[in-house]
Amino acid sequence: MATRQAIDSSHKRALIMDDELSIRQVLGEMLRLSGYHCSEAIEGAEAVALFRKAVAEGRPFDVVIMDLGVPEGLGGAEAVQQLLAIDPAARVIVTSGSATDPVVEEYHRYGFSGALRKPFRFTELQQLIGVN
Repeated sequence: MATRQAIDSSHKRALIMDDELSIRQVLGEMLRLSGYHCSEAIEGAEAVALFRKAVAEGRPFDVVIMDLGVPEGLGGAEAVQQLLAIDPAARVIVTSGSATDPVVEEYHRYGFSGALRKPFRFTELQQLIGVN
C-alpha cells in the first residue's frame, strides 16, 4: 500500500514506483532532500491510481519515477502509457538495473521524459529533475 505524507504547497510532489522497499526509501530521501514531498507505489496499477487521484484533486505530481521491471504487477513501460493517457504532459522518468534494456536506451520512444540506470548518483537524479 502506498504511503503519503502531509502536503505543503511550497514543495513539489513526486511519485515513486518500485517494488523494492529499499529503493523507494533511498529514492524518497533523495527527492525529499531536493525539496519534494513523495508518495510511493509498489507497482504500476497502484501508481496509476495515485496519479489519477492527484490529477482529479488538482494536485498533480511534478515528476513520476518508475521502475521498469516489476515481477508482480504492472511495470513502468506499461504504466507510463496509462499515465500519459490521463495527462499527456506528465513528466515520467524510468529506472532500471538493466544495462542494455531498449526502453532505457530509447526512453522517449516509450513516453518517458528521462532515464536513470541503477545504481545512480544523487547528482544524476538532481540533474535529471532540474535541481542543482
